Amino acid sequence: MKKHRQQAAPQFTADADGNRLAHIALAHTHERATLYAEDYERVLAQGFSPYWAIASTGGRHRYVLVQARSPSNIGRSLTVARLVAQAGKGQRVGYADGDRLNLRRENLVLVKGPAKAAAVWLHPKSNKATNKPGAATPEAPNVPPIPSPPRAPFAPRVVDTAALGQRVRQQMAQQAREVTP
Repeated sequence: MKKHRQQAAPQFTADADGNRLAHIALAHTHERATLYAEDYERVLAQGFSPYWAIASTGGRHRYVLVQARSPSNIGRSLTVARLVAQAGKGQRVGYADGDRLNLRRENLVLVKGPAKAAAVWLHPKSNKATNKPGAATPEAPNVPPIPSPPRAPFAPRVVDTAALGQRVRQQMAQQAREVTP
């Protein structure tokens, strides 16, 4: 029989504006997801499990997941961010501050289009299109880029193999003289 560890109970606090926050423990970690208490209660009222987990895609992306069961008792995992943001078909959820454990509504941004478009918005530093002069990024809109120093033209390295061979032979002869008494 498989042993199940008991998940910690959610903790409730208030932010600086007086909004109630729920901090939900994630299975098999010491991390907690943070969202508004009313969103947490809405997810539970829709019939989703109160036991949440974090899953990784194998790269740097992690998602907070909740288990759901269909009327025919088929299990399935859904991302909590999609439930909180009420994302529809064809919409992707982005994280404005990059923290995938921050599930507050103002941190979740709906991005329409393919996954590549979402990745461009979520990772502006790796996107060459948004790093063009005058392009706006989500973190700093309409901030002019810092000019970089001009690059030196590429010059291939030329190696004089004859001189290199001669230098190696001289070093080997010197080592042989040091070893021989």
